[in-house]
Amino acid sequence: MLPAAAILEKSDVFREFKDALTENYVLCELLHSIEQASFFWRSGNIAEVDFVFQHGMDIVPVEVKSERNVKAKSLSEYRKKYAPRLAVKTTMQNVGGGDVRKMPLYLLWQLEKYLA
Repeated sequence: MLPAAAILEKSDVFREFKDALTENYVLCELLHSIEQASFFWRSGNIAEVDFVFQHGMDIVPVEVKSERNVKAKSLSEYRKKYAPRLAVKTTMQNVGGGDVRKMPLYLLWQLEKYLA
């Protein structure tokens, strides 16, 4: 059994596990809220965006963050290359608007409404 502190506290021991657990959670929420397949994007060894999905006429990249750190170099690279109208960054922070919409992990079930 994994103690909650392993996920909630900053710990280098569980960092990769926490990232993988968060990405799995986001994938499950994406599959439920957008009801279609999600993909990932990789640009050689330069950048990788966790998820990419179609929303209407838009291709929406999603960068998953399991901490309060909101730096997303890979998402920036994707946006430079493809200039999507919308992008989503999951975070432990509050909701934020603009071209890159910050979405708290606990609100991902409302993603479809948030993108409208």
